[in-house]
Amino acid sequence: YPLCALAVSDERPVSTQSTWGKSTAKKKHETKKSSEMLISTGKPLVDEHFEQAKSHEVYCEDSVYDAMLNMRNAEKNIDKFYILQVLKSTKGFVFHTRWGRTGTKGQIKTLGPFKDHKLAVEQFEKKFKAKTGVSWLAKASLLGKANPNTKKYSVLRVNYAPPSNGVIWQYFVDDGVDGKKIGWYDYSVDGSAEVEKVWQQYQANTSANLGVRHVQTGFWVYEVDFRKMEQTNLGHHARKRRSIRRFIR
Repeated sequence: YPLCALAVSDERPVSTQSTWGKSTAKKKHETKKSSEMLISTGKPLVDEHFEQAKSHEVYCEDSVYDAMLNMRNAEKNIDKFYILQVLKSTKGFVFHTRWGRTGTKGQIKTLGPFKDHKLAVEQFEKKFKAKTGVSWLAKASLLGKANPNTKKYSVLRVNYAPPSNGVIWQYFVDDGVDGKKIGWYDYSVDGSAEVEKVWQQYQANTSANLGVRHVQTGFWVYEVDFRKMEQTNLGHHARKRRSIRRFIR
């Protein structure tokens, strides 16, 4: 099979909040190829925020040039992502990057198009090593694990399986906030989708220390604890903690 048809993983971020909502969940129809790699059916997805996504595809001739990186430090309230991709179209090849705080769109930079894929791959490998501290060929040493160098990004496995529309994230209200009765309430559509992304990362990268995430949404930063299934608004003086759940309709 070509690499893009049976893709070797690398992965993607997120968060939660009491005003977030309905999710586009990602199922994991994956099988382990080794302790370091994950394989899933489906083609690698072009970054959703790349403006020309419909006319491009991830380049994966001799390797799947798609990487999702994450850096986090709970004590310093740091939780950042970095996406790197080599993309192919009829016009040539581009090196695409997007980075920022988890839960935000972040910043985007694209180089190209290049006629020769080697030029885009060269930029990809150079940036990957600068952000992780290891070469692209040695990525398996970090895949799915926390980077021992805390000043560098970890390399996450990517789940390429198609999304499911049957998952929604919810939070529990027991204090009458905004006149709400006691019970479970849906996140916003965008919020739920973000939390589902992070949840899938947590599930696919058990050694990457992703059990607690700090995610920004609007003016607020939420701490999402998947181990306790709780969220805390770190930006609010009350620092209210609420129970959360992943609900399958």
